[in-house]
Amino acid sequence: MLTPGTDYDVGSGTPLVPATPGFVSVIMRGRMGALILGIYLLSNFRYVVEYVHLDDILLDYSFEDKEKIMAGEPFRVLQNNEPVAISGNTGKGVDGGILPPHLHVNLLYFANKDSKDFLDFEKYGLDGGKPIFWDGETWLGTSQSKRLGRLESTLQSLELTLESWKGDKSLEELAGKLKDYYNNFKDLSGTQILDSKHFQDLRALLKRVTLEGKDYIPETKPYSLAQKVLAYSMVQPYYNQPIIVCLPFISPQLVSMYKVKKPVYEEGPFYILKDGFFRKVKP
Repeated sequence: MLTPGTDYDVGSGTPLVPATPGFVSVIMRGRMGALILGIYLLSNFRYVVEYVHLDDILLDYSFEDKEKIMAGEPFRVLQNNEPVAISGNTGKGVDGGILPPHLHVNLLYFANKDSKDFLDFEKYGLDGGKPIFWDGETWLGTSQSKRLGRLESTLQSLELTLESWKGDKSLEELAGKLKDYYNNFKDLSGTQILDSKHFQDLRALLKRVTLEGKDYIPETKPYSLAQKVLAYSMVQPYYNQPIIVCLPFISPQLVSMYKVKKPVYEEGPFYILKDGFFRKVKP
């Protein structure tokens, strides 16, 4: 049976990582033999990302235990930088033939236990656009209610951030423009920031030189700043996007920002479900 989803041209043996921090929902074989891993999103566990046609899963099957989670026992959260599976071409096509290597990604929304919707994974990146590679540090698993606070923290340290760019001539002009914009709204807070034309100009500039113009790519300082500013400013009613996902595979050029090894899951971070909220605890 064909399921809606997004296919990525990913070769066998490519490490796969969580599209956003989360915890295991399912490890299984599909009817046609495909190896499948599902991950609940920590920021909103009505959403699940499924990876299909895997060659291997780097997780112990004991991680699939929703009853323990619902009972309030500590569980391990998977982070953006932790490989959780290896891509492949397991399973057969509808005609019974062998599939070429690729990664099939499903984004599911569960309104309740009896209904689920297949969402377009390609529309849940920054600003409702396509997912992009993670920058190695931005916390994209933040709920909408906490994004504005993270934006304020990012902007409060902006002058120090731009100061650290000194000495790199390729960043001087951009740093000057960003600082000029920031000086016009640095005394604002909360939604006043989002209402400021100067903030929106700063935001647009960062988006233009990273996601659109690709002047600065992942692992560069402007890319990381852009990911924070764009992600943390996606709050209601300005942006009605409850989750933000990244590309769930490691580009060969970005291996240095990931721990490409089998994770040690006895280590943190661990969470518990208490009073309807996920709370971080010591393992």
